[in-house]
Amino acid sequence: MTDSVGAFVFGHLDGSGDWLLKVSMLGYQDTCLVFSQSPCVIQLKESHYSLKEVVVKGNVFRQTSTGIKTMVAGTSLGSLSSADEVLAHVPGLFKGYQIAGKGTPVFYLNGRRVYNSNDIENLSPDMIKDIEVVRNPGVSYGADIKSVVLITTKRKQGDGLGMYLRSSYYGWTNSDFVEQANWNYRHRNLDVFGNHSFVSQDTEVHSEITQILHSDRMWEQRNFQKSQIYARVFKNTFGANYNFDDKNSAGIKYSVDFPLNTIDTSVMESFVDVDGKPYDELGNLNESRNTSPARHHVNAYYRGHYGKFTFGTDLDFLRNKRSSSTIYSEQSDNYQDRIVNTESNVTNMMFASKVFSELSLAKWSLVLGVDYSRTHRESDYRNAEQIVSSSNEEAREKHLAPYMDVRWSVGNCQVSGGLRYEMAWVDYMSEDNSVLDRSYRNVYPNISAYLPLKNVGILAGYSIKDRKPSYSMLRNEVTYGNRFTYQAGNPYLESEKIHEISLSLVYKWMQFALGYTDRRDAILYSSDFYEEDKSIALISFDNIPSLKSMTGTVAVSPTFGLWSPTLTLAVSKQWLATDTQYGTERFNQPIFMCSFSNIFDFGKGWKAFVDMLFTSKGDNENCHLSRATFGLDLRIYKYLMDNRLSLSFGITNLLDTQKSGNVLHMCNLKTTQIEWKDMREASLTLTYRFNSSKDRYKGTGAGKQEQQRL
Repeated sequence: MTDSVGAFVFGHLDGSGDWLLKVSMLGYQDTCLVFSQSPCVIQLKESHYSLKEVVVKGNVFRQTSTGIKTMVAGTSLGSLSSADEVLAHVPGLFKGYQIAGKGTPVFYLNGRRVYNSNDIENLSPDMIKDIEVVRNPGVSYGADIKSVVLITTKRKQGDGLGMYLRSSYYGWTNSDFVEQANWNYRHRNLDVFGNHSFVSQDTEVHSEITQILHSDRMWEQRNFQKSQIYARVFKNTFGANYNFDDKNSAGIKYSVDFPLNTIDTSVMESFVDVDGKPYDELGNLNESRNTSPARHHVNAYYRGHYGKFTFGTDLDFLRNKRSSSTIYSEQSDNYQDRIVNTESNVTNMMFASKVFSELSLAKWSLVLGVDYSRTHRESDYRNAEQIVSSSNEEAREKHLAPYMDVRWSVGNCQVSGGLRYEMAWVDYMSEDNSVLDRSYRNVYPNISAYLPLKNVGILAGYSIKDRKPSYSMLRNEVTYGNRFTYQAGNPYLESEKIHEISLSLVYKWMQFALGYTDRRDAILYSSDFYEEDKSIALISFDNIPSLKSMTGTVAVSPTFGLWSPTLTLAVSKQWLATDTQYGTERFNQPIFMCSFSNIFDFGKGWKAFVDMLFTSKGDNENCHLSRATFGLDLRIYKYLMDNRLSLSFGITNLLDTQKSGNVLHMCNLKTTQIEWKDMREASLTLTYRFNSSKDRYKGTGAGKQEQQRL
């Protein structure tokens, strides 16, 4: 045992002569030395030998005071070849990072907000310790964050250079490539890292769209479209982290992406009827080119501890620009041909900061913090032929949000209560110099209670969240789709106020979750006419008074020898009655989802995966999912060189059954769409890692809500 300052004291020694001391510590080499005076400082060298794999036989997930945590280290999940595959096998998460009733969660890696998917793709599975799914995030996460996934990595010690290399090929109808290289260098308290990847994607999309517009006459379009999208991007991240001591650290990270030209070419045939009689046939050839300069994002942080206090700060700066030019070539059988040229430019700039402090005592803890962000966005849309009006808009926003979160223990029960007060100063300026003031002040509470029993963990919570409309939803500009369909935003949209009640329970290898949501001022698609021309549909957004829904999820993850299945079942039901072109209609049909993931560990470095996903028909907002979908994925792995080298081959969407369909009902417009992509593909991936380790970066990022909206 050590004394009050951490020193070892041998009181029975008489202080004369030489003494032989042997020091042993797990993870370090044994050290023997002779000493004759005190104090004596001993430095240990890290051992590069590791224990053989230890497989956890107990429960792979457990209930915590904030969510449900799935263990990765020591389980079959830790031996997968990518973090994407690990997440696909986490109970409660559906393919595509979806949580039933919550949509896409916000990801955090070691407390740092993940804005770039590369941060997940670059993560080596053998470095992941656990993954926690949080369905009721506290007030420190921001009012518009409905769910969170927390990824925690193992703590890596030692100096030296580490590398992770990956090369992936995907092909069937088209070919995609991913080339990736990550490096990390540590020397004492300094940690320097970089992640680099080149992604090339070719996507083919087929769609059949029927659009019926009710005005003084009934206009019907039947569109058959094929699109080819080519996208290339080169992503880079550089960073450094310095630990002053065990309680104080600081770091900076710079991400710069170089999007190469993205080309979207589509060919469409359109058949137009009026009141059931043929009106026109159109041949459309559209080509869109997206060009963007480098996208920049800088984050810096500091973390410190003093006594029972933890404190820290984050600074973020973001700047990006996107330019798009589109040529619409329309050949009409009965009327005038048309060529439409449009150009769009969007520039975003944001600065954000966060300061927080936490006091931790035996029975309770207190967190105080404040978030600040300042955003400047400019958008410009031009149509040379003036078929639609050109526009120039500017938005300036400032957000200030102090928050407080208190946690305390009452017997075995842990209770949490938080309050977030958000203030916003928002000005929208249009081309005619008119200014729309959207400033507001709102309070967002959050309470939860966690009760651990012998074999059961129960977590219940209530919160008020919001959903701010994205900047594209708020735009005043009208964009061209075809000669009968335009799109626009709505600068008068209100933010949604979302009341949520959640309950989750974990028993051994089973978990259950229930959620009730009331979205007040819910934002839905809506439609109108373009100016005085009642043959042109204008698709936009509008608020409705309320949209209520319930979600239930059951997940089981047992282990039977070499077979580790994970079965997740979910049902989501809403209650909605809204006005359509056919009168008031109800959208109350529930949606059922089933995910069945299977891992087979045959030993000697061989593993196989069989994953299935099913989604039923049902209603989501004012959209009816008209086709059930089913997907089957297969993959086999071979691990070599003590798992440093891995080779995998797989087929995604083996049965080619991923064809989606939906029917969208609006005030005077109904659209029916069937869409399918070239999702069936074979893939071959080669990965190699040596001295692999995760960087020690601890920044969490600031201005999370604004970055998400941008």
